[in-house]
Amino acid sequence: MLKTAARFFLRAPVLALVWLGWLAADASAAGAGIASQKGGWQLVQAVPRGEVAEPLTQHYARLLPLYLGGKAVIPASTRGRDVDGVYEALKTSDPDRTLMMLTTGMNSRLHDDAVNRHSSPPVLVVQLVLQRSWCLVSAQDVPPRTAEELGNWVAGLGRPLRIGLPFIEGAPDVWVRAMEKKTGVRWQPEVFAKSAEMSVEALQEGRLDLLFDHCAEFQRIFQGKNAARIRPRLQILATSGSPDPSPFPTFTQWRLPTVQPGWMAWFVPSGMGATERARVARGLHAITVREDTQRLIRELRQEPSSLTTEASQVYVARWSDTWKSISHWLDNVPSKPNRSPISVKALE
Repeated sequence: MLKTAARFFLRAPVLALVWLGWLAADASAAGAGIASQKGGWQLVQAVPRGEVAEPLTQHYARLLPLYLGGKAVIPASTRGRDVDGVYEALKTSDPDRTLMMLTTGMNSRLHDDAVNRHSSPPVLVVQLVLQRSWCLVSAQDVPPRTAEELGNWVAGLGRPLRIGLPFIEGAPDVWVRAMEKKTGVRWQPEVFAKSAEMSVEALQEGRLDLLFDHCAEFQRIFQGKNAARIRPRLQILATSGSPDPSPFPTFTQWRLPTVQPGWMAWFVPSGMGATERARVARGLHAITVREDTQRLIRELRQEPSSLTTEASQVYVARWSDTWKSISHWLDNVPSKPNRSPISVKALE
């Protein structure tokens, strides 16, 4: 993990140039009141897809009192509500006693809102928890096996390509826009924020052409109760290849836009005092690098992090800055006027 992060730190400033080469427990209202008392903690779990975030947040809630004292609860009022839950917690909770589990997409939305309001982001990252790779998935009877076959298939649709995404902000948005430039075909995204199963169902029913989502979501579904029906019909075409290796072709091998891993991390309100923030960061880091925490993350099919607070902050900042830079660059790249695929050389 540290090697992966170190490579990213070194390569993040040139990632745009690479692209240029191709174009504790459930909390009731009463429980939340306990957390608001001095010494108590609110662990906000607002991630819409709770399969990973929920058991992780419960794990941290059980251990946090050992490192920071007090009691820890997970307020039910904000559970699974995405950034709306974050904003509610920011309005109603003590900033010195509130921790928030955020995903890549949630962080992007909060930052975009702050930019639109000409204000500073309302949250600060203190600990990266995990990373997660990306997969491009098809349900075709004869799926494309090479980048050339993929380009020819996209061009032959005669209509916009319909792709399912877990969220639209940040990396997925930039990747889809880049694929539009590369193929000369409009890509029409549909967001399935609450459930990967819903996007898989839409793909199987022919309402989508492709899915772009975290590989762990498909691994979980492939091992679920409907695996015998779903697994034979879904084909993983390519993966981001990091942080975990994969037997499937990578985006780089297919000369598709490269994508850095998604992540989950602990954030705190920007209003938390510096001294308390440093104490919280030490406690969260100690929990994150515990063997039982790392094991739980692997059992959830994610790649655990062991980065320090400072390294986590650098990683998240560079991740966000890189995608913003590429997005701005794409704004100035002309699109192909016809539906024929754009050759790789045309973008070199």
